[in-house]
Amino acid sequence: MFKKNTIILFLITGGISFCLLIGYALYSLKYSKDKDLLSPPTIQKQKAIDISENFIKSLGFDVRNYPSRIIEYKSRNQEMLYLLKNYSHKEIMSLIDRIKFPYTYWLVTYSSFGEKLGVSVNDRDGKIIGYDFFRLPLREGKITNLNQRQIMDLVENFLVSQGEFISHLELLSQGRRHDYLAKEYYFRWKKQNKELGDINYLINLDLKGDKITAYSHNLELPDSFIYPYRKGIFVSMIWLNLSILLYFIIVVSLICFSIIKRKSINWQGAKLGGIICGFLYLGSSLNAQISYASFANIIFWLIGAIVSAFATFILIASSELSFKESFGRSIFMEKNRKNIISAIIVSYSLSVIFMLLNVVIFEVLKHFKIVWEVGVGNVESSILTSNVIYLVPFLIGIIPALTEEFLRGFTMAFSKKILKNTFISLLISAFIWGFAHTTLDGSVIPGYAHGMQFFVYGIIIAYLLLRFGIEVTIIWHFLNNFVATNLFLLFIKKSLTFYGVFSLILILSTFFIATILYFKESNKITPASV
Repeated sequence: MFKKNTIILFLITGGISFCLLIGYALYSLKYSKDKDLLSPPTIQKQKAIDISENFIKSLGFDVRNYPSRIIEYKSRNQEMLYLLKNYSHKEIMSLIDRIKFPYTYWLVTYSSFGEKLGVSVNDRDGKIIGYDFFRLPLREGKITNLNQRQIMDLVENFLVSQGEFISHLELLSQGRRHDYLAKEYYFRWKKQNKELGDINYLINLDLKGDKITAYSHNLELPDSFIYPYRKGIFVSMIWLNLSILLYFIIVVSLICFSIIKRKSINWQGAKLGGIICGFLYLGSSLNAQISYASFANIIFWLIGAIVSAFATFILIASSELSFKESFGRSIFMEKNRKNIISAIIVSYSLSVIFMLLNVVIFEVLKHFKIVWEVGVGNVESSILTSNVIYLVPFLIGIIPALTEEFLRGFTMAFSKKILKNTFISLLISAFIWGFAHTTLDGSVIPGYAHGMQFFVYGIIIAYLLLRFGIEVTIIWHFLNNFVATNLFLLFIKKSLTFYGVFSLILILSTFFIATILYFKESNKITPASV
């Protein structure tokens, strides 16, 4: 299945890519001007939670009444993109430092039935920079209406408690919104700061009865920037929704196939994969950003784990049969010692090659200002807010590797069966997988840049799955996510340096051992032709 020349080609290409990556990393550490733009948080997760709880208590709320708490790490990607397009890196860093602009922050959300409170904490100085309060109309009886003097006293006292003074703010607008149950007011100030030039630093505050319902800091950006930004998000959503629609069609086809072919499918072989995925899903949920949860959340996680296990069970079993029917061969490679070693070498080399491609593509696109990497994305947030951070690289690596690769295999097989064309089936699977990775969190602009990049990768991976078997693509997928997550851990926490370095050394050691074993096996056994 694996020719010796193929293995040697992957070894040489992977080795060259690895050397280039090391050179790029060393160069970036020494010469990169952008290395400090997104720095690790000064205020850590638990400290942010404590600050948010104290803030909520100061507003007269009892934290114990909110059984669910979620913490996220976020960034103001829209404002930062504007600054990147109009200022140099040095000017941005100086501006952020002078005006104390909260570029990155912790968002802690407390919720119970009918109520939700969200508190944003600046990750640099621990200052409250945002607050949202939502209450269902059925519970509005707790709100007390105030007269004008009481309202102004409440607003001023709140601003003073947050280190802001009305004498330093210019009131831009205020008024009352129509609400039948309580008096609702809004205020908008401009912070007097000459450092900002034409940009306005705004402070917004909403009041309903005697409760402050919203408080936020933001930069007022020109419409000439906002419109193209929103248009880019809209276009990205179109690509994402199209891939989701095709995914839905594939999932429905998977269910129908499993029902029609239920007597021909080998269900026994897929049981282990389903059970593993169920436990991994449960572990991922328990390790997620929910610091504590209600009984309902735990039941929801258990149901999710059962559904995940059952879905993976069906996916693995159906993929094996459909792949064999469409391509005339098993989705798995032939199990023997040499093939397993060869799969490790190919997948490891492929992982390094793709990492180099990532660097080259994004550096070129950023240089020509086509693509922008702005701030914190959903993956980075899930890493920073996890309960046991050491588990994150493994979970982010293994869960997508198992589910996405088997879904890729079924998509290829189903498309081939319908369209009778192997190349088109590769393109369809690559399109669905690629644009499902469209970024809508604002960390990559435009969001569909990742989709286009992954579409190209998807064609290569689909071909390798067809050529060598799904084991190669699963190992590649795991390594790609695992290494990328470990590198991010090294960046955000110096205390994790040993863990990250140890993980990377373990991966390299596995690769070198596999290479040595391969050439030992080659001296004993004649290489099988593909």
